[in-house]
Amino acid sequence: MVGHDLRNPLQAVVNMLYIANGTIESARYEDLRSINEAIEDQVEYMNKIVLDLRDYARPLKPKLAQTSIHELVSDTLSVISVPETVQVSIEIEEESGFPELWADASLMRRVFANLITNALQAMPDGGRLTIRASDTGEAATIQFQDTGVGIPEENLDKIFQPLFTTKAKGQGLGLAVCKRLVKAHRGDIMVETELGRGTTFTINVPHKSNTSLGQTVQQTIPSSA
Repeated sequence: MVGHDLRNPLQAVVNMLYIANGTIESARYEDLRSINEAIEDQVEYMNKIVLDLRDYARPLKPKLAQTSIHELVSDTLSVISVPETVQVSIEIEEESGFPELWADASLMRRVFANLITNALQAMPDGGRLTIRASDTGEAATIQFQDTGVGIPEENLDKIFQPLFTTKAKGQGLGLAVCKRLVKAHRGDIMVETELGRGTTFTINVPHKSNTSLGQTVQQTIPSSA
């Protein structure tokens, strides 16, 4: 599945490079700019495939440290192309009033990126993505709420399973990776959804006093993969 999914964007890159060579010879530089952007999109997609597979398969040993949730959200959004038709709303307490997250920043950015990407894909005609954060005293709660198409009830018990997907392209590893990375932080991830109204993913990550440092999390890909 991964090989097949990588082959399509690779072939697209090869084709676009062929067109780019002809464009350079005819000095159509505006066309060349759009070709470069298309290549970048394909490379980004291939990179996500590789990252998801790596994060799902490798043993995890999070390097936990005090991390600003404001920076995590900001850094993640800065590398994601948000359509003009989607409005992003961030509802987090002022930085001075919100406890820092005890987390591995690089792993948590992967979780945020996958959930934001899923939310955007669920709103092909536009909508609103709301990112909230609150503190319960024992844990930080982060929510990603979209106003998209929602998830059918019959799929709810499958969405965190590896290799399950209803998308035309993709390996079905995104949410499986999210769950694995959140579990590595001794946290949990939940979903609420309503068809035609949208979906909310909620992450709970315990504070330092409730975490155990240095434990390695391992997982084996099922033989059916």
